This record gives sequence, structure tokens and C-alpha cells, in this order.
Amino acid sequence: MPKKAKVNEIEISVVVPVFNEQENIIPLAEEISLAFKNTSYRWECIWVNDGSTDNSRKVIEKLPLPHKGLYHSKNQGQSRALGSGINVSKGRLIVMLDGDGQNDPQDIPQMLKSLGNDYDLVQGYREHRKDEFLRKILSQIANVIAIKLLKSKFTDMGCTLRVVRKEFVEGIEFIGEVHRVLAFHLEGNGARVLEIAVNHRPRVYGSSKYGYNRIFKFVLDLVLLNFLLKFREKPLYYFGILGVGTLVLGISSIFLAVTLRILDVKNYLDTSLVVGGIILLSNSILFIGMGLLGEIVARAKLRSQKL
Repeated sequence: MPKKAKVNEIEISVVVPVFNEQENIIPLAEEISLAFKNTSYRWECIWVNDGSTDNSRKVIEKLPLPHKGLYHSKNQGQSRALGSGINVSKGRLIVMLDGDGQNDPQDIPQMLKSLGNDYDLVQGYREHRKDEFLRKILSQIANVIAIKLLKSKFTDMGCTLRVVRKEFVEGIEFIGEVHRVLAFHLEGNGARVLEIAVNHRPRVYGSSKYGYNRIFKFVLDLVLLNFLLKFREKPLYYFGILGVGTLVLGISSIFLAVTLRILDVKNYLDTSLVVGGIILLSNSILFIGMGLLGEIVARAKLRSQKL
């Protein structure tokens, strides 16, 4: 179990991003309150209205304490909404929950118990998903790519329901679809992580506000995260490989052009090969320079952390 909090100190902050979910807010708020009813936790629930154009804001404003509202003037995306909620949260533990009612708040107490003192993040996975067929297939493809690319044990990165210690997410910039790769990010930085099965329910009101294009954004964020985890401390390795590769290709192109000219072979490609070789050589210098610059930045950051 988490360490006992001081008197009147909020222990748990539930963050719920909302975008045009007016019908789901009150039922979900009641379920969240019920989930904490028989516990001793001091908690708050932060509803982040992400620029909704329906009556979501008015509904949130009428919720009783410890439910609170936070309002974006325009839609900024689910990651931004979660980040905003975390920034104003007071709890030592953060619970992230979708606002569409498909995550079950009754799973929260068990996830908090599983976190205990042994883990820094408990990630839910939807054992029996209740989404439409195409959405499930695309999500499964994205998860497979994630597992292969990052060699991680997580099986469902599309599940928003998770519990994490606040100190592990305070310095993270929530942009793009970063909340979906949060477990990978924390695991790569040495956090103790656990994945457990959670209940997933069919949507009762409204429809999904997030299109299929977020799957592709998720994959792009995976590529970025893979780069950061592998080469953040040794950027010269990454850019050096590109630099050496383009260097070899550039020299080969120029050598082939010179050979064709010496042999007096009538080949109109020789000029193009020279131009292409020069471009490749220039790029090799650029890549190696970027690697060296990245190395300087990485070492400067490491020194500053040791001070």
C-alpha cells in the first residue's frame, strides 16, 4: 500500500480528460466516488474539459467536491488534457481514466493495492475489449509494433487506465500521443512497472471523439521514443551510423563516375554520380556534426545532473 499521507493531505488525484462527453460525466463521477467510498484514501478528481463544444463544462461545474474542473479554451488533445490535470493535481499518486465511461473505476482500488511499495506504475490492459472490430484490429497492430520495436512486455498501450507515482510524470511534456507510450518511457528510465487486467465496457453514450489517425501518431511517437531511449546518451552512435553510411555511398558514387570517365565509357550518368556523391558527402559531414553536437549536449546535461 502507498505510504500513509499526512492529515488532510490528498493522496490520490484522478485525472479525467473530457471532450464532448456531457452524458457520461455524471454517471462516471458517481462511479468514481463509489470506488473510493470504502477506502481510507483522501482523493480528488480533476475533470479536464478539453475545449468541448457541448454542455460538458456546465455539467462539470455542478459536480460536488472532491470533483473539480479544469478548462481548456480549445481542444488540445488527450495527452495535453492529462498533462494539464497532472500539473494542478495535489495527490502523490495519479490515476488516469478515460472520460467515455469504458474504463471501470471499480478497478482503481485493486490497481492502488497492486502498486503498493513495489511498483512505480501499474498499467491496465483490456482483457476483453468492447470496441468495434476495426478499432480493435488497428489497436492490436499498433501494440504489436510497439512490442517488437521497443522489446517491451506491455501488451495494451491503448488503455488509459493506469496508476503512477506523481514524481515520475512531473517532468514529462504531454504532447502528441505521449500518454500512450508513457509506460514504455517510464520503463526505459528505470521505473518499476506492472501490467494487470482491467474491465472494459461498451460505450453507453455518444461516440469516440478520437479518429483512427491517432494510431499512426502513436506509431510515430514509438519511433521517437525508441530513438530517445537508445541514443539519448550516445547520439553520436545514431548519427555516426548515418554519417558513415552516406560517406561510403558518396565515395562510391564519385569513384564509379571517375572510373567511367577513365574507361571512356559513354555514360551520361557520370555527371549525375559526381553530383550525387558530393551531396552524400555533404550529408555525411552534417550527420557526424549533428552527432558530435548531440554528444556535447548529452554530456553537459549529465554533468549538470551530478552537480
